[in-house]
Amino acid sequence: MRPRLSANLSYLLVALAALIPRVVGLGQFVTIDEVGGWMLRSARFLAALGTGDLAATAQSAHPGVTTMWLGALGIALHDALAARSLIDPADFATRLGLMQLMPALANAAAVVAGYGLLRRLLAPRLALLAALLWALDPFVIGFNRVLHVDGLMGSFATLSVLAACVYWGLGVGGAAPAWAVDRLAAGVTEEGGEPHQSGNFYLGRPVDVPGPQYYATALAMRLTPITMLGLGLLGLRWRRRARGDQAALAALAWFALLLMLELSLFPKKFDRYLEPAFPAVDILAAAGLLALAEGWRSAPRRALLGGLALAAAANAAWWHPYGIIAYNQLLGGAPMGARTFHMGWGEGMPQVAAWLNRQPGIDEQGTISSSVATLRPYLRPGVGVDLPPAGGQIPPDAGFAVAYLRSAQAGLDPPLERVAATQTPVFTVTIHGVAYAQIYEVVPAPQHELRAAFGEGIVLQGYDLAQGDGRLGLTLHWATAGPPPDVALFVHLLDSAGQRRAQIDLPEVTAGWDGGRHYRTRLALPLPGDLPAGEYALALGLYDPQSFTRLPLSGAPAADPAAAGPDALLLTSVRR
Repeated sequence: MRPRLSANLSYLLVALAALIPRVVGLGQFVTIDEVGGWMLRSARFLAALGTGDLAATAQSAHPGVTTMWLGALGIALHDALAARSLIDPADFATRLGLMQLMPALANAAAVVAGYGLLRRLLAPRLALLAALLWALDPFVIGFNRVLHVDGLMGSFATLSVLAACVYWGLGVGGAAPAWAVDRLAAGVTEEGGEPHQSGNFYLGRPVDVPGPQYYATALAMRLTPITMLGLGLLGLRWRRRARGDQAALAALAWFALLLMLELSLFPKKFDRYLEPAFPAVDILAAAGLLALAEGWRSAPRRALLGGLALAAAANAAWWHPYGIIAYNQLLGGAPMGARTFHMGWGEGMPQVAAWLNRQPGIDEQGTISSSVATLRPYLRPGVGVDLPPAGGQIPPDAGFAVAYLRSAQAGLDPPLERVAATQTPVFTVTIHGVAYAQIYEVVPAPQHELRAAFGEGIVLQGYDLAQGDGRLGLTLHWATAGPPPDVALFVHLLDSAGQRRAQIDLPEVTAGWDGGRHYRTRLALPLPGDLPAGEYALALGLYDPQSFTRLPLSGAPAADPAAAGPDALLLTSVRR
């Protein structure tokens, strides 16, 4: 194959390897730093540009101008597509995906540019394998897909080191406004000089300031099995002193080592802060892996290169789209990561929302969650979610409680801790063997206990009753033994002579119910305006909406069959 064609095909291969895993499936979950930080900052940044208020573009102590430019471009693309009715402007996942698309494209382009620099520093096969391992590193991919500073910092820092190796000493400088420099300096002190305000987690326990070995542990845990093997073989390449590329590889090694040492000096530590070192680590690992092939013939070397690239691609696909939780499978993978580091940045919350959105009557119930910001955007309109109340009591209208991994590692608030300790979750979101979120039913005691069984699988446990505004407000508390049939509900108000004075029928009252669950049915029974004062009986029952056959009642007194018909429960009497 002609050299130019071979080079062009290698660039195409690197571009596809960098682009595809970074752009496929964006918007599937939002991180807390995106929804609470960079999405808002990007919007304010764009607004400041639109008004010409350049001072207002400084949105944070983070040096995140590039991040906000990219986020603003995503907003502009979203608005342009929405104006042409090509997307639903109200869909959060689409908006998020378009904002994430811009850093994903920038990071993919950085890999291709880095490959161009690598070709000037390393042998062609080594440059290609190094670029492919960089492009297909799931940890790097995960943070390249997020609207954040970490992935961009890794891309730009690696390009800087490689460019310096190509032409050492070439640089450009310039002045910046003093206030911006002061703000950045203050940000370093505020953001890195103090422990994280919500605490940290390391080696199985909550801790404010992890020890100096933290990033050494993070480095080992965030390697892939392929890069772990490559680093182990790196000494073999050094002993052979092949091709005179030791200076460039040494510069990359020093960059990764110094970054790890510098990060260790700060009390605020997260394993994701080490992500900028991993492109360099991938390049070093490639050098170690190809040391195996020194002296091999051309065909076996190509087979090794192809096999390593395919293995890296398969590993990236296995973690997709959750590269931010990619931990070394040889050291225990994601489950060991959850026992070692703080985890849970928003992954799994769309699955929680999808489950809650399907629940019957969810619009009439509240949900409490230890993490709200990353859950709320995926809930359908009308479904509410709030943090647990400070008083430690679960709100009376709450139907579900969500315990999220990150909060569980630090210690749940009292009401959630109590629920999690005494109940079995009705739904668990598990990602790569890690339970990220657990949903519990909140089962409040009814105001009036009354047990009655209808058929074989539906049990009434009690009711709440309120009277006012010309109606009776009734909440029925149910439990299911197994998946119930689709039935309808009737409620009759009977006078002392057995005459029906008011009624209500609810079709498909059990639609969507599962077995082994608790449900509440809320209804309002309108009362006639001319209803005379007196005592009335309230009766109810369940029936097949097709045949009108009532489900058999057992375990509780029946209403007068002459007045209410067969298998009607005498719920209570009310005075008007």
